[in-house]
Amino acid sequence: MSDILILLIKATLAVSVAIILAVVLRKPVRRWFGARVAYQLWLITPAALLGASLPIAPDVFPSSPSLNVAFSPVAAVVAWSNSTGNSADHAGLILTIWVVGVVVSLLWVIASQQRFIRRAKAGTAGPAVVGVVFPQVVLPWDFEKRFTPDEQQMILVHERTHVACGDPVVTGLITLIQCLGWFNPLVHLAAHLARLDQELACDADVIAQFPHKRRIYANAMLKTQSSASVPLGCSWPARTIHPLEERIAMLKHVRPDKSWRLLGAVLVAMLSLGTGYAASATQDAPAPVIAQAAKSVRGLTMRLVDERGGVATKGSTVSLEPEIVISGDMVVDAEAIVNQQGGPVVRFRLTPEGASRLAVVTRNNIGHRLAMLVDGRVMSVLTIRAGIDGGAGEISGHFTVDEARAIAADIVEGR
Repeated sequence: MSDILILLIKATLAVSVAIILAVVLRKPVRRWFGARVAYQLWLITPAALLGASLPIAPDVFPSSPSLNVAFSPVAAVVAWSNSTGNSADHAGLILTIWVVGVVVSLLWVIASQQRFIRRAKAGTAGPAVVGVVFPQVVLPWDFEKRFTPDEQQMILVHERTHVACGDPVVTGLITLIQCLGWFNPLVHLAAHLARLDQELACDADVIAQFPHKRRIYANAMLKTQSSASVPLGCSWPARTIHPLEERIAMLKHVRPDKSWRLLGAVLVAMLSLGTGYAASATQDAPAPVIAQAAKSVRGLTMRLVDERGGVATKGSTVSLEPEIVISGDMVVDAEAIVNQQGGPVVRFRLTPEGASRLAVVTRNNIGHRLAMLVDGRVMSVLTIRAGIDGGAGEISGHFTVDEARAIAADIVEGR
């Protein structure tokens, strides 16, 4: 559970940085490359979220292909998590609060959407596009009375441009990110500005089709009185005065030529990819490499297998979590013996503390994996089948009696 909390924190930081970058760049980008490119600039936010959420390729080191571990009484390996400590309790509480906030936000979106739909059916909402998957144009009951034929044409072109550009789907994504990041004020700021940039981009596209109807288009904006925005859809225009003034002012701007718009789109795409990569690259590698382990860890140790590193097989690599489940000071003794099959094995016994820890960890994590190391060298990685009681185990493999004795000596020296 703490891993989920860490992921949430990383995603929040990455998205916040991306939002700040977009807020700083949106106006210069709009001035140089046009409103559509400025609207596309917000792609860096989901790119950062995706980059921070995807697993990275961790540092890995080879496992021994010729050795394996057999525990008494059950062959097993454990992947242990810190799910029983106070920190885990705090993490669980924080995650519970976050989930409750997400659910409440989603319920608020549903209620607001239903309220807007009821107003639309009564003819008191719109002009707007409502819906995500199957968007529909909503008009007020007095549409033909309030607007001139030319103004009606411009409004309908505006709404159809939203649908043609896929803006309702983007608005749905914005709303989803708002619900997931309900606790982050930057997310709500970004949602407001992104939807404003969406309207500015649509305005620019409409004016590009009807360059001689700027005044008619502005008059249509001034006549539109939308008292509420639609969460899932595109409302027209924004509710407050300042965005309306900004939209009307934008109608006077000359649209950049096609080459500049194309250059801007390429730069935004590169920035989005770079932002996603940077968010992914800032994730910490989950485990130190074997050279570090060999310097600082002696004797027999057991450590978590990082499940993002894939399943360890012969000749493959395995990555480990930094947490040591069983350390060398939890070992009582080790000796080389010959098992019933006539092969040399290394038998070891754990202290009461080590036996109790191993039993609890294995019972709580059946189906997970654990690696056994001797002086930092991975002996084997297996999957737990049942709780391991008794605090004893055997290391078996394709080695000679002398090699088994050497392994036992290393374990004893590392106590």
